[in-house]
Amino acid sequence: MCAHRLATGYDGRVIRWVIFVFALAPTGCDRAFGLYRPDAPEQPDAPDAKLIDAQHCFGSGSLALCLVDDPPESLVVQLGTTTTIDTSPSAPTSRCAAYTDGEPDLCVVGMSVLQVEGILQGIGSRPLVLVASTVTITGVVSVASTSNPVVTGAGAGPTECVTGSLPGSPGGGGAGGSFGGRGGNGGIGSGIANGGVSGPVTAIVTRLRGGCQGRTGEGSSGAGGGRGGGAVTILANSLRLDGTVTASGAGGLGGSPLTSGANGNGASGGGSGGMILIDAASFEIGPSGAVFANGAGGGEGGGAPSPGNRGADATAPTVAAAGGTGGTQFGGAGGSGTAGTKVNGTAGGTGTNTSGGGGGAGGAGVIRFVTAPVGGTVSPAPT
Repeated sequence: MCAHRLATGYDGRVIRWVIFVFALAPTGCDRAFGLYRPDAPEQPDAPDAKLIDAQHCFGSGSLALCLVDDPPESLVVQLGTTTTIDTSPSAPTSRCAAYTDGEPDLCVVGMSVLQVEGILQGIGSRPLVLVASTVTITGVVSVASTSNPVVTGAGAGPTECVTGSLPGSPGGGGAGGSFGGRGGNGGIGSGIANGGVSGPVTAIVTRLRGGCQGRTGEGSSGAGGGRGGGAVTILANSLRLDGTVTASGAGGLGGSPLTSGANGNGASGGGSGGMILIDAASFEIGPSGAVFANGAGGGEGGGAPSPGNRGADATAPTVAAAGGTGGTQFGGAGGSGTAGTKVNGTAGGTGTNTSGGGGGAGGAGVIRFVTAPVGGTVSPAPT
């Protein structure tokens, strides 16, 4: 993997941008970096690349792009308020800026200054890219998914997700979603039915993308698997983080209750963490700052007479989200999520006495930094 610094700016101010290149051709990095266009003039110090005017261009490799219009001066999210950015192309109102070149299907929000004291939340189908000269975060930047309330983070559930195998009947638990870490397998239902097996870890990440959803438990209605966390990139000259950046997964729902003459139903798996990429020439994390993309807890298997409890959302950087438990006497417990050095979700427990198996927990997401910060809490460890 290679990195590159590119000088650019807004209104004449020079900004140093650094961006990851996820996948390179076998010939190496020489022609993979920099912005170039066939009809641009040759540069005497770069004979192999024709550089674009850098006024509104930044990044390199797969995320190099140029804003079409001038960015606004600032975006301030005040304390006690929430600003939501819907990245979907069909959103009725959008902050997403028009851009050329670069990776397709992103929501790029550019500004000179970004100050987040409250909550800046990204939802919708596309990953979120925040671009600013100066970024200060004392509140929360979130593309996390949650099951209570139901929120799907920006760019969650991409087409690359491999969901693994379905749980068996009667009442097998669904597996957790996998991404940077593997999801836990679903628990055995009614003491005999196999739980679902989770999909593999994504060994090579080729684009900015979110995490993967857990599988629904056998016999349970609806898409009960927890959604994976979303995807966010922050590009800045200077970034100070005393708050939180999160792309964590949502907890799986508990299994439906036993009905007359039938078995309890399997619980659903938790969602994996998503992806966070931070690219800042100057990057500081304060003692209270945290960056995390943790997997969520799996749900509890259903039994008699009640449904199983859902797994917890991954809302803390250092504490693994709990699996669902306590709702039924014999339903399998949900697996616990990821945090810190624990990157693989725990398997769901076995359901007994005709009760459903627990859902597996989601695996960890992916975090990447260009400039390694000092201090703060990061989970999982950046790659």
